[in-house]
Amino acid sequence: MIIAKPQLSAPFHKYGNQDGSLDVSDAVCLFLLLFKGTSFPCGNDPDAAGNTQLLDANGDAGVDISDGVWLLGYLFRGSDPPALGDTCQEISGCPDNSVTCE
Repeated sequence: MIIAKPQLSAPFHKYGNQDGSLDVSDAVCLFLLLFKGTSFPCGNDPDAAGNTQLLDANGDAGVDISDGVWLLGYLFRGSDPPALGDTCQEISGCPDNSVTCE
């Protein structure tokens, strides 16, 4: 059974891999951050407010594997959207990556 990807009302210009859309690559990016130690998008401190706001998909005020699972549930099972919602949002403390909200 294939479940259609939810339609977003605007691109996420500050989500996970910051490519302007929310898709499976954002969950993969989060797993790489957690398990491989790649660079966090809002500075090197994983506990920085910007990183928590950006990556905390399930809204529990922390960043861990459950956030990647939450994103996958949203994308493939139609679960609740990430804590940031489904609109483009600025994240204070994150550098601008030239993608803008429409």
